[in-house]
Amino acid sequence: MKKLILSALIVSLALTLQARENPFIMYDENSGQTIETPNRINTQTDWEETNFINSYQNKNNKTTKQAESKSTVKKQEEKTYSKKEVDSLILKTRYQNEQKTKQLLNQVKNKEPEQIVYVKPRTDINEELLTQNILPFIKLGYSDNKLIVESDDLISKKFTINKENKIVVDFKGRKNFTGKRTLLDTSNFKAITTGNHSKNGFYRVVIELNSRPVNFDINYLENSFIISAK
Repeated sequence: MKKLILSALIVSLALTLQARENPFIMYDENSGQTIETPNRINTQTDWEETNFINSYQNKNNKTTKQAESKSTVKKQEEKTYSKKEVDSLILKTRYQNEQKTKQLLNQVKNKEPEQIVYVKPRTDINEELLTQNILPFIKLGYSDNKLIVESDDLISKKFTINKENKIVVDFKGRKNFTGKRTLLDTSNFKAITTGNHSKNGFYRVVIELNSRPVNFDINYLENSFIISAK
């Protein structure tokens, strides 16, 4: 009798626990047996979970299809080459490079080398000079840095006087004239003087400098001379 009562209590406790764990399970209170229900009662939570699962699956299916479509297009775009085609491309590229190299070599070979010419500026030209006739047969041209004397006769003698800062030039010829001194308003040349020595067969031209003669370059020609400041 005690065993029967204990068994009934255990069954009742189990059913109570089962009912608490799952409130939707129905059972017979007299017999204690579970009553199977054909359909589970759906709640609002169940409906939301179902919609979420379906939406997630549809999204995954769509992404998968797009990826597969892109992969298929990429595979269609990729082109494969045979060994013969690859060898042909290599030969073509090599030939083009060789032709370009030959063209460059021909251009370098046929190009004339550039000649660099250094021209030393002449001190006797391309400089504006003041000109005048000292005598009918003597012409003078001068600037601050240059002086030119030209005569109808040849030079016979030339020398310098360092202490007096003078350059002396004698010309052949018996000329009758009165000697004179002409001032030159320049930074290097002070004056020019002419003298008559017809008895001795020459006449003289003297250039007075503002510094020693060694500070000048003198270029003597047949019937003229050029003095340039260094």
